[in-house]
Amino acid sequence: GQNSADAKTASLDDGSDTPSAGRAPAIGLGLMDITPDIRQQMNLAGKQHGAVVASVNPDKAAAASGIQAGDIIVAVNQVPVKNARQVTQAIAQAGKSGRKSVLLLVERGDAQIYIAVPFANG
Repeated sequence: GQNSADAKTASLDDGSDTPSAGRAPAIGLGLMDITPDIRQQMNLAGKQHGAVVASVNPDKAAAASGIQAGDIIVAVNQVPVKNARQVTQAIAQAGKSGRKSVLLLVERGDAQIYIAVPFANG
């Protein structure tokens, strides 16, 4: 039964599920995936992808930059994202690469707007 152990470690390394959340810059966003329920509630198109902003921490950078609950993040630094996890990973990636801010493409109603959210220092 050694093979199963090897397979397990391989998939663990692969999935990058290690909680690096402590490292990720906190910009103060609570994100949700677009589920069929949310799609219906928010009256979204069937092909809509991204992450819904469920909550915004008023003391953090995202709120100061103008992001609102109900916004849908569809791209991070001009890379399309499909769900909340991809958004979180992309923001963490940007923070680790030493960027000063992250550029979010947000859908709000019928409009698409770019919002640059600065990372808090430290």
